[in-house]
Amino acid sequence: MQERRKPESYFKEFIDILPKNFTNFPIFYTAEERKALEGSAMQNVITDKIRDIQTDYNMITTEVPEFM
Repeated sequence: MQERRKPESYFKEFIDILPKNFTNFPIFYTAEERKALEGSAMQNVITDKIRDIQTDYNMITTEVPEFM
């Protein structure tokens, strides 16, 4: 994030090709997109991943409250 703010960054060319958003990542799918996956194993994978991320976040913010 710091490098992204530096127009002269050594990493500028790499940063410029990074996605601007992550809506194509399954954890960010809308309810409608997830509904289309009903009955597939992917639905459980997404649910588990979201739960894992929430657990990690809770652990981090418990240890480092200023991270919130």
